Amino acid sequence: MSNKIRKAIFILLITLAVLACAVGMFLLFWPSLGKNPSKEQQAEYVKRIDAFYDGTFHTPEEFQLIVPTEDKASDKNLRLTPDGEIPVSKITELPKADTDELTITWFGHSTALLQIHGMTILIDPVLSEYSSPVGFMGAERMAEVPMMAEELPEIDILLISHDHYDHLDYQTIRDIDEKVKRYCVPLGVENHLEKWGVDPEKIHNMAWWEEVEIDGLTISATPGQHYSGRLPWGNNQTLWSGYYLQDEYHKVYYTGDTGYGEFFKEIRERYGEPELVLSEDGQYDPEWPYCHMNPQ
Repeated sequence: MSNKIRKAIFILLITLAVLACAVGMFLLFWPSLGKNPSKEQQAEYVKRIDAFYDGTFHTPEEFQLIVPTEDKASDKNLRLTPDGEIPVSKITELPKADTDELTITWFGHSTALLQIHGMTILIDPVLSEYSSPVGFMGAERMAEVPMMAEELPEIDILLISHDHYDHLDYQTIRDIDEKVKRYCVPLGVENHLEKWGVDPEKIHNMAWWEEVEIDGLTISATPGQHYSGRLPWGNNQTLWSGYYLQDEYHKVYYTGDTGYGEFFKEIRERYGEPELVLSEDGQYDPEWPYCHMNPQ
């Protein structure tokens, strides 16, 4: 082997080692990737929910992440992006609602702000331009944010349905945490928040069917057909859920990301008829029948 070849191999190995080191440092220290539960926490989850076993969370019914289909290619009317600019009503403040009032402000995708029981509830807030680990590239917003982080009112309760980037955004949490009094999150998601500096005393982690009452408003975590994870591998280390909110005046159900399942009937049997349902927000695809729902 000639000296030139040896030198080229040496340079290649050094380059690969540097790249591997850089990737390792990124995975270890990049904050938006969050943090998965410890073995001790997993032992606690086993006691709280039947859906956690073999080191991961599982759906209540049969699940397949992607189902190959020819429908997508054959459907010429399938639109994946909107035509033209989506109109947005910009707002800078919200009038305070009375205890018996119910209002909703939609921020796009799954982000919504509820006023119920005289309280302000923020759901899956994503106010960044991109949904991704790095924040400057990835899945881009299709419409403007109607209200900036600094314009948001005090948030009594912030609900997170699961830890995918289009539902749990690092920069948004950092920007609004000082306004948030309490968080309700599925099991395991508390680790991401704590890594980002959120006070653990503000966080309620919840298994399916668990309830917490906050100042007269009852919040119940509900099951769904979905998955979780902030990396392409190691999915389902954290739970995903919907939420049912109720007081003496109103009942509101947020499904979170989910495919259809028999659990919808059980939710109805347990909690009654909701006055308002916040369901899937446009992320449907013929290949995702088990983890999302289409309009039909």
